[in-house]
Amino acid sequence: MAPRQTGEGGGALKGSTAFFRAKEQALRFLAYRARSEAEVRRRLSRKYSQGVVEEVIEALRNQNLLDDLAFALQWRASREQFRPRAGGLIRQELRGFGVPAEVIEDSLTEFDEEANAARAAGSFARRLACGDADWSEFREKLTAHLRRRGFASWLVAETVGAAWEELRTNPLYRQGNPDEHDEQFPQAIDGRTEDEGYQESDDNRTSGAKG
Repeated sequence: MAPRQTGEGGGALKGSTAFFRAKEQALRFLAYRARSEAEVRRRLSRKYSQGVVEEVIEALRNQNLLDDLAFALQWRASREQFRPRAGGLIRQELRGFGVPAEVIEDSLTEFDEEANAARAAGSFARRLACGDADWSEFREKLTAHLRRRGFASWLVAETVGAAWEELRTNPLYRQGNPDEHDEQFPQAIDGRTEDEGYQESDDNRTSGAKG
């Protein structure tokens, strides 16, 4: 007897031709990268009945080939390692993949917003420093970079300041003439730069000499 095919809304026998074809398509879809259930469901629904799609989804779950929490955790880890961004932006991305809200929240447990902001700033800030960006250019470009990654304004300002201070004191980025580097990385003293403070001291010594 030939395998029974699935009608709309009916249950699919796992031995049906439609089931095997749909599962094969799903496996090819999963070969490129991990997918959410919603992604696989949307792809299969273009060609197969709901019954066949749900049978394939169930079979893939049983084989641990579909797991929304594992997918969300993998997506988070990839973002944190290669393209750090704010938790809110990762939530938005996962919603776009159709991951349920409760699964998204579970995947972002103990998400460290500040650590991700620092990672997001890292290599970009170093490139700016190597390109001899002054404080104004450094702040403007790094601020825009971090805001595109979804971080809040207060955290952006804090991260930019910390990155600037770290690079200012890092000997790897303090090459060349020390005096030139002091101009490159001014340190505020009572609202004035070091150069302004030195200038005031010179003026005071001059005034004293004249007196």
